Amino acid sequence: MSETALTPDVYSPIMGENGKYCDSKSLIFPNIGIKCGCSSNKVFLSKITLNAHFKRNIHKRWLKELDNESKNHFTELLKSKEIMTQQRKQIAELQIAVSNLTLQLQRLQEVPTKDLLGELD
Repeated sequence: MSETALTPDVYSPIMGENGKYCDSKSLIFPNIGIKCGCSSNKVFLSKITLNAHFKRNIHKRWLKELDNESKNHFTELLKSKEIMTQQRKQIAELQIAVSNLTLQLQRLQEVPTKDLLGELD
């Protein structure tokens, strides 16, 4: 009998109307808790403790860092999309090559073999 290990969700802030990251006020809290992305290793098991964490300086600094790096995040996203497109093309090309080699192998297996030395009956 196998057991599934449940891991806490990772909290991610939302983009506010002013274009800056801010904490979500309408967070659906899972039963298994939430870990914050601000490098806190603590699992928050209630909205009350998570909201108290939002007021800590480490969390506020993390939000500011996200704001300062938002252009880099966008650039990384674009690069990742480009890499995924290239990888999809490579996978498609490799799948075609595998199909061609499979067909070639099937054809070779269908060719009758001859005893070139004349030793077989």
